[in-house]
Amino acid sequence: MTAMDEPSAPNVPTTLVEGKQVTISWQEPFTGASGLSITKYEIQVKKKDGTYLSDLVNCDGKTSSAIVTAKKCQVPMALITQSTG
Repeated sequence: MTAMDEPSAPNVPTTLVEGKQVTISWQEPFTGASGLSITKYEIQVKKKDGTYLSDLVNCDGKTSSAIVTAKKCQVPMALITQSTG
């Protein structure tokens, strides 16, 4: 990997249903020794029609907790069932 390489794609996230929330968790992809840092994640839910929904209210991948610490976010089950149902 050279300094100009992009980080690898993250692994498929895991999900956990807890009551009325779905917790989406992921591992940080390999960034190599290039010193590149990830500045945001885009979390999308695939809808039944094949398009994707980004939830920037509950799962904004630009927040410092999503980038640095938690590597997870919680999406209301109602949003997912409305989008995929």
